[in-house]
Amino acid sequence: MPCLVYTTAEEISRDIGIKIKENYKSLKSFGDVNKLSDDKVEIFEINTSIDSDYLNDKLYEEFVFVSRHVSSKGVLAFTVHPLGRISENNYDLGVADPIGMLKMLQSINESCKFENVSVTYEATHHGPIISKRSFFTEFGGPINIEDFGVYTRALSFAIVNSFDRKAEYENIALGISGTHYPKKFTELAIAGKYAFSHILPKYNLTNINIINSAIIHSDPKPDIVIIEKKALNSIQKKMVTDVLNGIGMESVMV
Repeated sequence: MPCLVYTTAEEISRDIGIKIKENYKSLKSFGDVNKLSDDKVEIFEINTSIDSDYLNDKLYEEFVFVSRHVSSKGVLAFTVHPLGRISENNYDLGVADPIGMLKMLQSINESCKFENVSVTYEATHHGPIISKRSFFTEFGGPINIEDFGVYTRALSFAIVNSFDRKAEYENIALGISGTHYPKKFTELAIAGKYAFSHILPKYNLTNINIINSAIIHSDPKPDIVIIEKKALNSIQKKMVTDVLNGIGMESVMV
């Protein structure tokens, strides 16, 4: 059973959480006002930042975090992404949930159709880093969003529906992208071609060993690596090719 986590410390996360609870008429409290459950999902309400590693101690197989999306360019978007803290010299990856993320992305694409609001994967970034399958689903962009209730209501509906839908895909894929927002990967996933696990943009390949770590930190593990054309320079292409050949992993350029 998945555990959905939202925080009252941030207004968009709080509003999504409240609306999600409205969709579940059968939710029951277990004597803890911060925990509700039915036969499909358990919902945790916390009053601190979601970026907290204490969730490793919770007995769930999958975590779905709902949060505000922040864009430096202020572009409105619904996003889905795996977790990982990555810097130039270090990386610490969470366990990607390719099937859960795909169901969420496909559900959002069906339910959240707004003009000038994109639906997209994001590359792997930020925590919490936990030992269970986990991912974020977010809405936002600009610092200030007027009348965001119509968007959070649509997203809450998509989240609820995602738990019931069947994942449609041909392969589980590790993605290597050119940018933080891999448009081509999103299109392929929505079309049912690939369910992406970790997505590594080219600027996060300074330590090439991250590829092996990304393959390991996924449940289920990818059976193919999808690389965006023009994402890598010649040096990066050789490094990536050498790593993939060494582990016998197939790759495809898209």
